[in-house]
This record gives sequence, structure tokens and C-alpha cells, in this order.
Amino acid sequence: MKIVCNCVYFTFHKDYMLNIKEELENRGHECIITDSQDNNMSAIDIENKYINNHSDADFTILPDEACRRIGGKGIYINHCIPVVPQNSFYFQQDYKNKMEQNCDYLFLSSNDVSKMYNDFNIDIPSKIIGFPKLDNVYNYRKEHIFNNENPKILYAPTGSWKKNIYSGHIFESDKINNVSIMEHPNDNKSNISCLDYLQSFDIVISDYSSIYLESIILNIPTIVIDNDYWNDSESLSESCRNACIRVKSMDDIEKAIEIYKNDPSYLEDKRLYYKNKLVTNLGNSSKIFVDELENMII
Repeated sequence: MKIVCNCVYFTFHKDYMLNIKEELENRGHECIITDSQDNNMSAIDIENKYINNHSDADFTILPDEACRRIGGKGIYINHCIPVVPQNSFYFQQDYKNKMEQNCDYLFLSSNDVSKMYNDFNIDIPSKIIGFPKLDNVYNYRKEHIFNNENPKILYAPTGSWKKNIYSGHIFESDKINNVSIMEHPNDNKSNISCLDYLQSFDIVISDYSSIYLESIILNIPTIVIDNDYWNDSESLSESCRNACIRVKSMDDIEKAIEIYKNDPSYLEDKRLYYKNKLVTNLGNSSKIFVDELENMII
């Protein structure tokens, strides 16, 4: 079996492919991860190069609706669990058109997430696989011990251009000890992967970036910076915020950190509840993913 992972738009999309690639190659299959666009070559040009050389692929894995099939069937996995209605593009006709043009199957993380795609009016066959990106991180964090004295804190906001949900004007890093900042991949010019951050931190602070959902999945004590404008939403991503300490100011953030330092199990019951709504097969999703591909090729 030959599989191409189309990561032409963003380098960080490769994070979603690494565990899948490892599982495929362990079984003797060929897996190719494309280059990503830069100042020298556009996404379209890179896609055309791979189409010319690898159109014989059995499947193309697509982390973004804009990605085209390189060869074979298009398997859409999305590069995040949707945060809606804040990211309104999911409900737009252009998103639906691109999905129908490029994707043959949706490989999704849970039944509840699948229902979100029904709400987006996406009529494409789907399979519930899990979330392969987090397999290794989840297994690694089983041995993690929370540092009550000086917890490692990650602040990971959404993109700075999303003015209606970005929290950079609230967060003050100089008021917190042992904090690292992971900007949105569009803003982040470092080579540190999101996976590297999620492996080792004790507390995650975010706003409406999908990393807060990944933090919940990994049972990391999480703080989310709220915007009252969205409080009436009944979406899955909004409900999941109840598994986090919800704050509106820097003073609130500092108090929330103290709560977790005193009791890192605070809200753990809700984190576990929403984890089961967001994902299935956690720690084993890559195996299930490749099982499905092998079944489809028979």
C-alpha cells in the first residue's frame, strides 16, 4: 500500500501524520509526507509535483479541506477538533465544496465529533478512528507527575489575527513563573512541535485554540480565557470548556493556577467525561487507522 500525507499548506500538519506513518511503515507499507510551502514554492506547485510523481498512491491523507488528492482515495482527518461557532468557516459553502471535491472518507475522532460534521452539512462517509496525533503523547504522559511546587505552564492562544477570540491582550507572562508561550503555528516561527509541549507541561492556558481540547483529552489541568460573546453556544467545543477553569482576567488566571497547584485533580472528572466525547481508541488510534486502510484496499 502506498499512502501520501498532503501537508503542503503548513509544516505543523506533519504532527498529525507521524504516528500514522510509523504504523504504516512498521507493517511494510510506503508512506510519504509532502513538503510544505515556503518562500520558494507554493502549496499548489508542491501538490502538482507530488501528483506527477505519486498519482499511483492508494490513499491521500488530508489534514485540511484545501488539500487535494495526490492519488487514490482522499482520507480527511482534519488538523484539529473543530472549535465552533467561533471558526465560522465550517458552516460556509466554500468549506463544503472543498470537502466534497477532495475527500472520499472522513476519519474522525468520536461519534460526537461526527455529529458536528452533520451540523456542517457534510455528506461524506465517515469512520470513527480516534485521534492518531495524540497516541504517543498520551502513552508518554501516563508516567507524568504534576509539579505542585513549580508547575510547568503553557500559554497557547489562537491566532493573533482572530481578534474576536484572541487573548493576548489579557495574558501577562511576567506575572507567572515557569511559563512558556506557544503561539499559533501561523504566528510561531520556532521549530518546537505542539507535541513536544504537550508531553511535559503541568497546566495549559488557552482561549479558543483547539489545543484546549487536546489538553482535556490528555487530562492536563486546563484554563480557558472566556469571551462572553460566545457563552450562549451549545456546541461540543463550548461544552468542553466546563472541564476547564474559565477565566476573564489575568487575576483570574493567577487564582486558577493556585487552585491547580493545590489540587491538580480539580475538574478531573469533567476532563475524563469530555475526553470520552472527543476521542475513542486513545493511545491506539494509529493502529485502528491503518487497520481501516488495509480493510479498504482488500
